[in-house]
Amino acid sequence: MIRAEFRRDSRGPLSLDIRGHAGFAQSGSDIVCAGVTSAVQLTANGITEVVGCGADVTVEEDCIHITLLGDIPPAAFQMMEALYLHLEILREQYPQNIQITASEV
Repeated sequence: MIRAEFRRDSRGPLSLDIRGHAGFAQSGSDIVCAGVTSAVQLTANGITEVVGCGADVTVEEDCIHITLLGDIPPAAFQMMEALYLHLEILREQYPQNIQITASEV
């Protein structure tokens, strides 16, 4: 199962930890993992390269971590919120494969 944990404050999502594998299909054929991975990569690249926001982006085996840093522009929060909404839609379609939590910091 993919587990995504968002931490947010009053402005929006500040960070994300996403871990695990969907287990929907064999490695290399898992459309749920592919969809989540692509969305997270798009968000990380959009925040750092397009929006120009400082961010700590760490990619490890079975784990991706994104934390917004410094003076965070509204567009960075919007990108993180869009990722949250995208993952929620995937979770609705694949409830056995994705779990999402959000907490206030």
